[in-house]
Amino acid sequence: IRAEVEFVSGDMAWSAGNYIIVTVYGKMNVATKFFPSGERHKSIMSVIEGTSYSSSDLTLLAALIQAEGGDTDSDMFAVGTIVMNRLESPRFPSTLADVIYAPGQFQVTWNGALERCMSNPDPDALRIAANVLSGARYPGLEGYYYFLQDSSTDRTEGIAIGGNFFFREWSDG
Repeated sequence: IRAEVEFVSGDMAWSAGNYIIVTVYGKMNVATKFFPSGERHKSIMSVIEGTSYSSSDLTLLAALIQAEGGDTDSDMFAVGTIVMNRLESPRFPSTLADVIYAPGQFQVTWNGALERCMSNPDPDALRIAANVLSGARYPGLEGYYYFLQDSSTDRTEGIAIGGNFFFREWSDG
């Protein structure tokens, strides 16, 4: 993907599929879609300022998205978005740890994968988790709260990203 980033004087820029996340001075996260036709980019997300999070939240979210998100940035970004959608919804617990450790929600919390990832978090997962905790969200996943491994479901209403299938409501599918 070829992308021109205008007015970036910050500390990080990375690509997630056809999206680029730019963090400016650790405070602002912007996702911009680049169109293959060559037309100018269009901003698709708001700038979030003044967000803060603890290092334990960062490590926990990074470990979860590493364990659940697979090998691609976009899949990890989507998993992080689902976790934050839950955290921001009154339907789910009000702390990151309570969302992640809620009974029956994430298999990696009981099969040992989360703990293994927490002891040695992947740098890409840490980078993505920091952006998600600062307000970046995967475009198109507003109102989505669930996902399953794509190969384990025959659901048709939702979005396939990487190896996971994301959907709004839990039902028999």
